[in-house]
Amino acid sequence: MSRRTFTAGATAGVAGAFAAVVALSGTAQALPPEARGISMNCLDLPSGTSGWWGTSATLVTSDPAGAPYPQRMKVAVPTSPASFPPNIFTTTVRTVQTGAGNGTVWDFTGTFNPPGVPQTFGPLRTVTRIPPGTSVRLKTTTGTPTATNWSLRMSATIDGYSLDIACTGDQGWTSPDFTF
Repeated sequence: MSRRTFTAGATAGVAGAFAAVVALSGTAQALPPEARGISMNCLDLPSGTSGWWGTSATLVTSDPAGAPYPQRMKVAVPTSPASFPPNIFTTTVRTVQTGAGNGTVWDFTGTFNPPGVPQTFGPLRTVTRIPPGTSVRLKTTTGTPTATNWSLRMSATIDGYSLDIACTGDQGWTSPDFTF
């Protein structure tokens, strides 16, 4: 075998292997949405008014675009105390990593709320991409919501009135973690 034949054969082999890797890896696949119920206790911090969105909500996660884009989460609340203008609430859901990296906090934040009931907040995004295979759950908080004790927080200014709603919450330990 001549050197030229060997080089051409090696190049073809490398190109074939590369094509196989690309074909097997495909494009980034979206993870199917996952939904988990949460219990919560909400308080508008400036007024001291409690209740706001009742005592339950549903978190829904998705990873629609794959790497390198951040994952998303929505909060769906079955009741609403009023009809709110769209896209005025800045909402943050605080999650905590379980398993390896236990305790790392991942916040999902955004300003998107369409009008209507059930009220939905999101999609909320992470600041950085959560590594594949990472499991998270709603950060459990108990007691009276405060500026530092919360799992879910929403703020908006409507007609000059500031809302700052903090919610303590729990995903329940029988509910599976979200896995990205």
